[in-house]
Amino acid sequence: GAIDVKDTVPLVLKELRVGLALGGFYGIILGIYGYFMHHSLQLGQVVGLTILGNMTGAALLAVLLPMIFQRLKVDPAVATGPFVTTAIDILGVLNYFVIATWIYKL
Repeated sequence: GAIDVKDTVPLVLKELRVGLALGGFYGIILGIYGYFMHHSLQLGQVVGLTILGNMTGAALLAVLLPMIFQRLKVDPAVATGPFVTTAIDILGVLNYFVIATWIYKL
């Protein structure tokens, strides 16, 4: 009950900024690491973009799912954990394969 559903847009934008900032930072670091350790620009791009997408998606899911559950009259504290974890895992792997397929086809 600490978050009002009316505050959805400001909260989503805040989490989006945080996810993009952290994902961009870690994506650059891990992309450079992947490039230098395996001498592959494509691998560095895949790793960097995947981290960027995964961290941004995780931040958005973590703020949106509790609000969705609250609107559905389901206790967000109980339902959010399993759904966020599962969704982030599934979307993260899917994101990785989509980006890898896209980068390696170029």
